[in-house]
Amino acid sequence: MIFDQIKIHNLFSYYGEQVFDLRKPSKGCNIVLISGRNGFGKTSLLNSVKLLFGGITESLRRSIQRGRMPSERQYVSGIGEDWLGMMNRRAYVEGQNECGIQIIWQEELGNVQVSRRWVVNGEKIHKELMIKASFLQEMITDIHKAQDFLNERLPLDYLPFFFFDGEKIQELAEANAIVQQQHIERLLNISPINTLRDYLSKVISEWKREALDEKTQTELSKLENALESLEIQYTTKQHLSRDINYNIEGLEERIQQLERVIDRMQAFRYQRNEVLLKQEQQQLEEQRIQLQTKIAETLPRDIPLLANLKLVKRTISQLSELLDTQSHTQTHQLLNDLIASLPNELFDKPPDPKTQLDEQQRVFYQDRLVQLLHQRISNPTPLETVLRLEPSSIKSILGKLQRYTLEEVLQERINDLPKLQKIKTQLIKIDEKLDTISSLSADERTRYQQHKIKQKKYQNELINQKAEFKKLLSEMKGLETEISKKKAGITQLQKQVELNEQTRQKVELAKELRDFFTQYKDRLKDKRKKEIEQAINHYFPILMTAHKMIHYIRVTPDFELRYENAEGQALGINNFSSGMRQLIATTLLWALKEVSGKNIPLIIDTPLARIDREHQDNLLSQYYPTVGKQVIILPTNSELDERKYEQLKPYIYKEYCLYNSQGDTTEVKEQTIYKGIPNK
Repeated sequence: MIFDQIKIHNLFSYYGEQVFDLRKPSKGCNIVLISGRNGFGKTSLLNSVKLLFGGITESLRRSIQRGRMPSERQYVSGIGEDWLGMMNRRAYVEGQNECGIQIIWQEELGNVQVSRRWVVNGEKIHKELMIKASFLQEMITDIHKAQDFLNERLPLDYLPFFFFDGEKIQELAEANAIVQQQHIERLLNISPINTLRDYLSKVISEWKREALDEKTQTELSKLENALESLEIQYTTKQHLSRDINYNIEGLEERIQQLERVIDRMQAFRYQRNEVLLKQEQQQLEEQRIQLQTKIAETLPRDIPLLANLKLVKRTISQLSELLDTQSHTQTHQLLNDLIASLPNELFDKPPDPKTQLDEQQRVFYQDRLVQLLHQRISNPTPLETVLRLEPSSIKSILGKLQRYTLEEVLQERINDLPKLQKIKTQLIKIDEKLDTISSLSADERTRYQQHKIKQKKYQNELINQKAEFKKLLSEMKGLETEISKKKAGITQLQKQVELNEQTRQKVELAKELRDFFTQYKDRLKDKRKKEIEQAINHYFPILMTAHKMIHYIRVTPDFELRYENAEGQALGINNFSSGMRQLIATTLLWALKEVSGKNIPLIIDTPLARIDREHQDNLLSQYYPTVGKQVIILPTNSELDERKYEQLKPYIYKEYCLYNSQGDTTEVKEQTIYKGIPNK
C-alpha cells in the first residue's frame, strides 16, 4: 500500500480542503517530510488518517487529556472548553456542517479511493464511508461492508504499529502483556487460529447439546440465556466503569488546574493574605494589651528601686544581718531554757537507774552539765536599730529586693517600651495592608468567586463519581459470582450427556482438530517468536550504539521482551532511560513490520523525541530510509535541524510545511523545511 493523496476537509486544525500529494516521482526515495511548529497540524494529520481507517475509536476518544471521555457526537462537535471537537472550530462557527478525510492509495490489486465524512444536523450526526477501487465493479457505500474492506487491509489493532507518536511508542515495549500479545498475534496472522479453536469448541457444545433430552435442553437454554444476559450486563457495567474512571481522572485534573489558576489569582492571594493578616493582627493586639498592662503595673514600682540600687543593696545587707541575729537570739534562749530544766529532768525525775547515784554524785553531775551548757552560749550583738519584724516577713522582703539586683530585670524594663512601640508600628502596617486588600476590583473578586464555585462543583461531582464507581464495582462483583454459578450449572448439565456413537466420533474428531490447531498455533508462535527475536537483535545494535548494556533481547512465547547483559543476567526495563526505551520500542516495530510482511505506510509524529544526537543520527540514516516503502515523518524545525535535514535529504521525495497562525486554519505548502535548500 502506497498513499498517493491525502485530502482533509474541516478536520481538527484543517479549515476547508487541504491536500497532500504523495505520489512518488522516482525510485530510491521513500520519505515524505511534513514539518511544522507545535500546534500547526502534525498531530491533526496523524489523527485524521486514524479516523479514515477506524472511524471515531475509543482509543481516539480516550486520547483527549482533559475532562471526561466524549461520546462520538461530542468528539465531533465538542463539549465546551475541555474539547472543541474534531470538526474545525472556524468552520463550525461559520455554520458549515461537514468534515472528513479522503485517501487514495495503490495496492497490488489496483487503485483504491476511500472517503469518510461526518455531517452534523443539530443533535444528529450522519456518518458516511465510501470506497471506490479499480478492481471493484461498484462503489461500496454500506458503512459496515466498507469497514470490513478496510479491516482486511489495516485492522484497528494494527494502527498503533503504523501510525504513532514517537514519544509514546515506548509504551509498546511496556504494554500490558495480554494486550500486547493479542495485538502481535493479529499482526502476525496468528489470531485466526484462535477463531478456529473457538468455533470448534462451539460446535462441540452444540453437538453435546443435541444429545441431551428435551427437559435438560430446556434447562440448559435457560441457563445459557441467563448467562448471556449476565455477561451483557457485566460488559455494559465494565464499559461504564471505565468511562466513570476516566471521568474521575478528568475531574481530578480539572480540580488541580483550577487550584493552580486560583493560586495565581490576585483575589486568592489577597484573601489568603487577609486571613493571615487578621490572625497576625489579633495576636499582636493581644500582645499589646498584655504588655501595656504589665508596664502600667510594674513601672511605677520598679523605677524608684532600679534608680537607687545602692540603697536597695544596703537594705538587703541589713535585713540579712537582722535575720541572722534573730536566729542567734532564738538559739541563746533555747540553751537558757535547757540549763534551767535539763539537769532536773535528767537526774531528779524517774525512772531511776538500777544503780543509783548518791547525793554528792548527783549534784556533781548537775553542776558539770550546767557549766558545759554555759560554755556553749555566746551573747548576740544587737543591731543599732532593731526592726520589729517576723522572720517570714524579712525573708519575703529580701526575695523581692534581691530580684532588682539582677541585670536581666533592668534590661527587661529597658526593652518593654520599645517592644510596645514596635507592636504598635506592626499594627499600623497591617491596617494599611488590609485597606489595600479591601480595594480589590469587583471583577477580580467575581472571577475568583466563579472559580471557587466551579471548583466546588467539580469536587462534588468527583465525590458522586467515586461513589458511583464504587457501586459499579460492587455490582460487577455480584455479577461475577452469578456468572460463575451459571457456568457451573451449564457444565454440570453438559456432563449428563450420553452421546451416541456417531455424535461421539464427531466430538472426538472436533477435539482432535482443536488440539491440532492449538499445537499448530504454538509452533507458529514459536516460529514467529524466533523470527522477531532474530530481527530485533539484528536491528537493535544498529540503532543503539552508545553502549552494550543490553547484549541480547529475548522474546518470550507470549511476545514479551526480556533483556539480558553479556553474562546472561536479566535486566529490568526500569534500568533504562526514556530514550533507550524508545529505541527498544522502535526496534520492536521494525522487527514486527519485517516479520509481518505488511506493506503499509508509516506515519510518525515527533520522530526523534527524547533520543540523543548520536542515536538520532542512527534513526535518520539506518531506520527511516529502510523501514518501509513509504514513511511519512512529522517533525518540528527544532527536532530536525539543518544538519539532520541534510542527513535525511537523500531519502526525501516530497516535502510540505504546515502553517497555522490562527490555531484553526492549517495551510499546507509544498516547500522545504529550510528555505534556500532546493526541493526535489
